[in-house]
Amino acid sequence: MFHLLGADSRINLTEADNVHSWSPPLRSSAYKWFSHWLQNRTDNGIEAPVELEDSATLNATPSGQVLITYPNAETVQSLNAALAEKLRAKPAPTAIKQLAVLVRNRLDLPKEKLNPSVKRTGSYTQGDARVEKIDIQTEPGITVPGLVFTPSKGPTRKHAILYLNPAGMAADAAPGDAIDRLVQQGNVVLAIDPRGWGESAPPHKMVSGYRTDYQMSMHAILVGKSIPGMQTYDVLSAFQYLAKRPDVNAKEISLHTQGIASNLGIFAAVLEPRIKTVICDKAPMSFLAITQLKLNKTSPEAIIPGVLHDFDLPDLTRALGSRFRIGE
Repeated sequence: MFHLLGADSRINLTEADNVHSWSPPLRSSAYKWFSHWLQNRTDNGIEAPVELEDSATLNATPSGQVLITYPNAETVQSLNAALAEKLRAKPAPTAIKQLAVLVRNRLDLPKEKLNPSVKRTGSYTQGDARVEKIDIQTEPGITVPGLVFTPSKGPTRKHAILYLNPAGMAADAAPGDAIDRLVQQGNVVLAIDPRGWGESAPPHKMVSGYRTDYQMSMHAILVGKSIPGMQTYDVLSAFQYLAKRPDVNAKEISLHTQGIASNLGIFAAVLEPRIKTVICDKAPMSFLAITQLKLNKTSPEAIIPGVLHDFDLPDLTRALGSRFRIGE
């Protein structure tokens, strides 16, 4: 392009084998280029010695810290917390049908009936249980892997549990672990990896200094989506599959969740009245409480832009009533 504009002679490319920074070789090349084209002179690119000012001179406040110097100073966190408090001062609806509309809209979930396709990819036995490996195509291009644990005994149509753990579908699947105990109690258990977790997670690597989960969450937001919204869609698709299995009593399907998967379980239960109960390993942290943390270490995968305009998790759990439980 620059060649077509007749400007190729004004371009200079410099590479330096350094970490991401404005390193001396790059600075030297820039000095030469700017001197030539902006000052019409030749520069050797050598930096003159620099004597740094002392900290007391450079500091904009006596302490060097705005929050220490000014007791009433605001931060991004304090401003966000104040806005969150203002938003939640307006009560959310109490009727679960009204909340379901808000949840569906905020998570950007389609209203069409779910009809996932399922492919069986293998099987094995674990104790007395049969384990099927399946792939659930929740939408075009999205495949959610799952493990279906079926006890050898019990009624023709059994109670079923959809099991969610951010650590992956196999995290609690070993003999004697939580899933195995649920199967021994006579339940059909489906453990899945919604997009972003377990086998559905992208490779764990730092990209431009940012963690993969952060990159994934920000990419979702850039296209008007959220990770919890897409994951909830995967959960509802998995529930639909469970409800259609001939060995499952569709009126006796519950969700068991670990960690931040509790949010997905709550969203799914609000949207799908056939979910009997959602059982979380611990009480989920409200979105309002997250804004009040001065140092926020919450997983970026939990972010739902604008959620407090509509509802918070306690609004949903109150509406679920006895369908929501913590622990067993």
